[in-house]
Amino acid sequence: MHPRTYTQTLTYTRVGAIADQVQHLLRISGAGREQIDRILQGMRCTPPDIAAVGVFCLDRDRERVLEIVLAVDWEAHAQYVQTDPNLASNRPGWDLEDDLFIGPEAYLAGDRLSRFLRRADGIGEQVRTAHWVQFTPRVLADAELHRRLCALHGLEEGTDLPPWRGGEPREQQPRQFEDLPELSLTQRHAARRP
Repeated sequence: MHPRTYTQTLTYTRVGAIADQVQHLLRISGAGREQIDRILQGMRCTPPDIAAVGVFCLDRDRERVLEIVLAVDWEAHAQYVQTDPNLASNRPGWDLEDDLFIGPEAYLAGDRLSRFLRRADGIGEQVRTAHWVQFTPRVLADAELHRRLCALHGLEEGTDLPPWRGGEPREQQPRQFEDLPELSLTQRHAARRP
């Protein structure tokens, strides 16, 4: 008798796959379930409210030392949806992890964030994580809409980000996701070490 092997390929919408990348990084940063859901709501609505999400680490002096940013080009996304609206889970390098469909770019960035946090904890360095969002130009152009959406998504309006340790950070060029080219990832690192 020959054993039978079954495989299953799941299908994800493009916006669902984008939301999974954002959720993956927010989870690693320690954001709460309610906050994550509110941010994802702002990305899944039509038209979308949120254009970018950043997660960052602060040292004991409340200065940024690491930041990972996921940004969505929603105009490009609308064009891709017309020709290739879904992604199949059998794409090379993609992984199903804790109910999320994670692309290799987000997986590597999340791994880097996790290793950074473990290393800081291992040497007793006090590191805190936080996140920020950037609204779409449509939202930013309407002050009343911006205020309402900040309240809806649980965000503080007009909050300045903490400064970088050592001045301007080192920044890697934004990298587009190979299978989701409307999504880009940028990593920034403090100019000087502790």
